[in-house]
Amino acid sequence: MWAAYVKRHGACVRCGKQGPIDAAHIVGRAHLSVRYDPANGIALCRYCHQDFDAYRMDREAFIVSVLGEAEYQALRLRAMTPWTREYPIARLQELVKEKK
Repeated sequence: MWAAYVKRHGACVRCGKQGPIDAAHIVGRAHLSVRYDPANGIALCRYCHQDFDAYRMDREAFIVSVLGEAEYQALRLRAMTPWTREYPIARLQELVKEKK
């Protein structure tokens, strides 16, 4: 469900390539408080996803250009928040339905 929401536009946000798209986590999956946060994902083609994960680009500048500084900082703050089981799965389901 999270991946479907992230990939909803069908193109890589970095290079614009259509086709097989990955849902890339901005903040790593180990941060459970934002693991399935809709704002913690970007759609990338495989090539750009590899560059992103291998730090072959300026990740922070790229993410700020996509999210904006305020949203990026809010995401980082949420990532430092302890995880709880109260993650709003219902809200994520609503977002997926809205984008169809």
